[in-house]
Amino acid sequence: TLAKLLAGRLEPLAGDIRRSPKLRVGYFAQHQTDELVMTETPVDHMARALPRALPTGVRSQLARFGLDADRADTAAGSLSGGEKARLLLALATRDAPQLLILDEPFNGLDVFSADRMLGLLNSYRPQALTFISSHNLAHIEKVATHLLVIDEGEAKYWGPMDDFLQGQHVYLGDALLQ
Repeated sequence: TLAKLLAGRLEPLAGDIRRSPKLRVGYFAQHQTDELVMTETPVDHMARALPRALPTGVRSQLARFGLDADRADTAAGSLSGGEKARLLLALATRDAPQLLILDEPFNGLDVFSADRMLGLLNSYRPQALTFISSHNLAHIEKVATHLLVIDEGEAKYWGPMDDFLQGQHVYLGDALLQ
């Protein structure tokens, strides 16, 4: 829910969310594979997302995320789970977002695909990255510099990742939420 609120894909039930109208937000969630047209190729998806781009620009964006010429011309339904995830990440970053939101990006990926995604994330650095994951601290460690831990709707920790890992953190209570 938090990721969808930040990405503007969900309206708040109460209160306001304020962001600059110039803010470019990229959103990636593993469940977005349902939004892919399985009979279309990555080139088709990217060309639709970048209607003013030349074919070389479309292919270049796909190549940045490991979708070479062969895979870029393959129907999305024939791509592996990792390739679909890389296509979704390429689509999410097509406009060079200042804020990139990743909601459970490693769900359903094998170890090789997850490592490849981590490499892509470390090579692509937006101004801010919001990484939502509840399953694998090792993945978070490889990407995050700061950590916000929310448990049952309450902020438990905000600060440097290293401090959290070394146990140098304190319970925040409601202080962060005010």
